[in-house]
Amino acid sequence: MERAANNSSERTPLTAVLAKFVCELEFENLQQNAVHEVKRALLDFLGVSLLGADHKVVNVLLAYLAEMRGAQTKLASEGATVIGRAERLDPVAAAWVNGTMGHEYDFDDVHSAAGIHPGIVIVPGSLAAAEMVGASGRKLIAAMAAGYEVAGRVGTATQLTHYEPGWHSTGTIGTLGAAAAAANVLGLDATQSILIAARLRARANRTRPSIRIPGRPIRRSWRCHASPTIASATRLHNPFYA
Repeated sequence: MERAANNSSERTPLTAVLAKFVCELEFENLQQNAVHEVKRALLDFLGVSLLGADHKVVNVLLAYLAEMRGAQTKLASEGATVIGRAERLDPVAAAWVNGTMGHEYDFDDVHSAAGIHPGIVIVPGSLAAAEMVGASGRKLIAAMAAGYEVAGRVGTATQLTHYEPGWHSTGTIGTLGAAAAAANVLGLDATQSILIAARLRARANRTRPSIRIPGRPIRRSWRCHASPTIASATRLHNPFYA
């Protein structure tokens, strides 16, 4: 028993293993079929986002942002992309709006084993973070791969024990994928990657009964806009919230 306890104490914590994977993953590490699937996921998200780009819910959210942020929400040549729209927003707001339009019709991708809609939380934050730092397409693909891998593995490991008591896995597990993607594209180290995951996880509380409340796409996509916010703050000041 004592020997087993000693062996257990020497194991690397799973969080540290995931963080190391996230911060070290590069495009060159990806197999060709993985790159193909990430590209498909990106195209899938862009397609469903274009479908929802002019939906009433999206217009309501843009009107809210304009009222709250004033000149930051307007037709402009600078700022982060709002898919299928002329508006340009700050990266945080753009992630929120893009996530909302991508989930409005509920046609976005599903990871059946994990029980989540991964794209709704991973892709918008990845795009926003990539635009923040002018990342290449290859870097975006690597970041999305990191996000999908983390969310898929954690979700697969916890789905039944997590979902059945009432938690909504897209908002909880998916948030960890968003954290991984943002950490990768912004070049955070392993310690910073753990910090952003912990901080986003603290914002991820979501229960299944809330699915029936009107405005679901806005609430689900809110996790998207948190990932570039906290990742950027963590990059600028590592002990943030310590």
